[in-house]
Amino acid sequence: MATIKTTKESLRGRTAFTKVISCGEKLRRKPITCFFLRTASSEQKISVGFAVSKSVKRAVERNKLKRLMKEAFRANEEEFLGKVTEHDSVKIIFVYTQKKEGARKHPTFSTVIQAFSELHTMIK
Repeated sequence: MATIKTTKESLRGRTAFTKVISCGEKLRRKPITCFFLRTASSEQKISVGFAVSKSVKRAVERNKLKRLMKEAFRANEEEFLGKVTEHDSVKIIFVYTQKKEGARKHPTFSTVIQAFSELHTMIK
């Protein structure tokens, strides 16, 4: 059986994010919400985007949370890539949302990686 090459790229731009959020499926494992959209394509491709809600006031904290999510995705990358079939294109957005305003306590890497491992099992 031949190995299928899956290309991975960043999901960028407001229109791309809006399309995935409005047309895709939504999964939630605190503190991460995952939106994903599966479409038919001639090649196997996965596009990934990361976002943090503005309820996290400081840009430094938002950037740190995005780095944590990116690293958690890299740790679970093989499981996510396994969800892409031969003629599929999958777009995934991971959003960190914080419910309490002014709360300074953000998740640790172990919390984020656990949420990612639970999310990849929920994606069909």
